[in-house]
Amino acid sequence: MKIGVDFDRVLFKTDDFNKHLKQEVEGLEHVDSSPTNDHGVYSPEIHAELCGIDVEEIYKVMENLEKFLYDDLDVLQSSEHEILIVSRGETEFQKRKIEGSGADEYADRVVVVEKGSKEVEDIDFLIDDRKKELEDADLPGFEFDREIHSLRDALEEAEKHEA
Repeated sequence: MKIGVDFDRVLFKTDDFNKHLKQEVEGLEHVDSSPTNDHGVYSPEIHAELCGIDVEEIYKVMENLEKFLYDDLDVLQSSEHEILIVSRGETEFQKRKIEGSGADEYADRVVVVEKGSKEVEDIDFLIDDRKKELEDADLPGFEFDREIHSLRDALEEAEKHEA
């Protein structure tokens, strides 16, 4: 079975990372205009431009992000299933976050989706924290909530679907 697993707020402590980013990048701040691209995803290029800084200042802090990973990712490596990280976001930014955190080492592949459904690469099941992503994918899935679920819970749900 191919299982797609969302990155932000499922594998990665996104809110903590966002605070870290604003602390580490001088001049990066909340802006009134939306720093999103034409596909509605966060764009560091647009955010940097709105703040009057070079986007490379943002990308400089995209390494050594392991501390933002949740501590249960090892269950992905012990799974008998093919695991794909399927993340929505601006391609370059998401790839740098995923690689900088080392999360890519827990999956067989990484797919970044900027527009359209997360129903990619013939995945059979999707684990995501956003109900809309699950509805748009139109395939079996599990709505993940870090406050009440672990990755083990989500994989067990996927296995129930397979049975």
